[in-house]
Amino acid sequence: MFKKILLCYDFSQPSEELFNFLDELKEFDAEEVIITHVIEEGMRAFKIHEKAEEYFAPKKKELEEKGFLVHVEIPVGFLAEEVKRLARRENVSLILLGARGKSRIKEMLLGSLASNVIRIAENPVFIEKYKKENGDYKPVCSEKFCKILCPTDFSDPSLEIFEKVKELAKMRPDKIKEVVLSHVIARGESEKEIEAYKGKALGFLERMKKDLEAFGPQVKTDLSQGMPSEVINALAEEEGTTLIIMATRGAGGIKELLLGSTAENVARRSTRPVMLFPVKP
Repeated sequence: MFKKILLCYDFSQPSEELFNFLDELKEFDAEEVIITHVIEEGMRAFKIHEKAEEYFAPKKKELEEKGFLVHVEIPVGFLAEEVKRLARRENVSLILLGARGKSRIKEMLLGSLASNVIRIAENPVFIEKYKKENGDYKPVCSEKFCKILCPTDFSDPSLEIFEKVKELAKMRPDKIKEVVLSHVIARGESEKEIEAYKGKALGFLERMKKDLEAFGPQVKTDLSQGMPSEVINALAEEEGTTLIIMATRGAGGIKELLLGSTAENVARRSTRPVMLFPVKP
């Protein structure tokens, strides 16, 4: 499923931790790794390029010894645009990014590489999340696929993501121990309408649960009401999930475009790793 990986590196300790995730991805068919460092416009490109090539040489050799096909790309340009361009050109299966957990206000106002890539990427994106221990950044979750939270709004894009979770469980039933299926009721004109919809939603969730259980993992369902991104992140904390997997397009339509997608808001505020799949509505 994740045959070709684009690892985005910025010489920070958190991005260093992304290399450790490659071992787990290898268990899900990862074969090729593209290591990239984008040199921003206006910087002394030649010296930075030389430094990056020198630094990546032992990394490349180490990964090759593990059986990966590895090459290095050091483009110059705008960060998110270059990541998008490279991912599209190489047709990568997954883009790896690290998020260091800047202050909520700063991140919302200024944006980040991860936020910008989420908005424009045409390839799946994985965003690692970290906790700081004794001055060092460590991944919040060491085994990413152990307990997956899969939010769904029953739209075609979110059901496509459910199929990907099934594919993961089928590939490595020993790794996918538990899946939480979540649906958040975000709107309704009356309590009567909401109650009627709850019955339908529970029925959908129960059918999805039985479908997924056939592949081995334990499956829980959750039906809640509220702001989707807030409910999803709170549920991830409560359940101790190791990964949130969702589509970057759902049933939000114009409202989603105006307020920012649920996926983007989940990725920005979550303390858990997030994997996003761009799906055309």
